[in-house]
Amino acid sequence: MEKLRINDQRYISLAEFNHIRRNLVKDILERYDKDENGQRHLSEFDQGQAAALSHIMTVVMDEEVHDAESPDEIREMHRKLDMEYALHRYIIVGKDAETGERVFFRKHCEHVEPDELTPVFTTLPRLAKAWTDYYWASVTCEGLKRTTGDDTLRIEPAWMYLLPPGEAEKRLLNAIFGDESAEEKKD
Repeated sequence: MEKLRINDQRYISLAEFNHIRRNLVKDILERYDKDENGQRHLSEFDQGQAAALSHIMTVVMDEEVHDAESPDEIREMHRKLDMEYALHRYIIVGKDAETGERVFFRKHCEHVEPDELTPVFTTLPRLAKAWTDYYWASVTCEGLKRTTGDDTLRIEPAWMYLLPPGEAEKRLLNAIFGDESAEEKKD
């Protein structure tokens, strides 16, 4: 998580915090299979962890939540936070040499080989390392290409993989053809 220091105070992005919180909740949920009714039965400990993580976001966004007039407005706030996180971030994407499956660079791990950093990849885009600075993403990508020998690695906008289905396509069409709603407002 990037931290910005202003007047000796540290600040973090609300969108990045929400992304990390959401990933932690998803990690908890993915440990459980759904039953025949489509329900997951979490342990009390995991229920408490998931509830605490959700409550933290409610406390952080207390004013916005209380000003909202409907649950749909609260969902829209979270959708905007997801968009804020996905836009203007870059991730490193490649293909698994054995399966051909798309993989995303996650981190360097120092615990695999002593005195070496080993790149770790994931098939889950939500767990990919994301950069706000294209330059640092490209430096990391070139370093990974050299150390792994994988020429399929490339930098792509995070929104292509992190936005829900339909949102990424909608954004791409708006970029190509312009925002239709803006044109309608002119008429």
